[in-house]
Amino acid sequence: VSNGLIRAYGNPTFPGYIMTIAPVIQVLVGPVLIFGWFDIAPMGLNGAGWAFVIGGLAQLALAAYWYFFKARLVYNSLKHFSTNCRQILQVGLPAAATNLIQPVSLGLVTYLLAGFGDEVIAGFGIASRIESVVGMVVIGISTSVVPLVGQNWSAGLVDRVNHSLRICYIGCISWGGNRRRDFVVWRGLFRFWHQ
Repeated sequence: VSNGLIRAYGNPTFPGYIMTIAPVIQVLVGPVLIFGWFDIAPMGLNGAGWAFVIGGLAQLALAAYWYFFKARLVYNSLKHFSTNCRQILQVGLPAAATNLIQPVSLGLVTYLLAGFGDEVIAGFGIASRIESVVGMVVIGISTSVVPLVGQNWSAGLVDRVNHSLRICYIGCISWGGNRRRDFVVWRGLFRFWHQ
């Protein structure tokens, strides 16, 4: 919800920073907490959970920084706060419920993997973070095309809408295909090194 509000306020780049910070922190902090590096006691599954919480708190802090200090939205609209909250929640609650699908399913998969040991959980956590970092490019492309399509559609410029969507599809498919090739190459190299 906060990323959508920031984007609607006319700042399409800051939500990208907010989306990027959590996976980066999870990739850096996760192995430290799971395996107990740098004189920290190994926490196993709890370490993976704490890395997720720390990443989420970093996202919250970055969004709060934008609202309170960069745009000063909260200070400027306190007298209309309850009305604004009601309007935002009418759209935001269904969107938040939709966004809960991924973390709930991720928690379920992590719970199922917990019986196989800490190494499996750590490997799954690292692979999930790599996947989310790679997927951010696709999410960024598809998110950035939304206002472009909306403006051109409302202006009746259907040809520009089709052209924008075509570029979006080509960009997403080529990015995904190239990353798949990279993963296949790296998998082969890892197998070679472990033989």
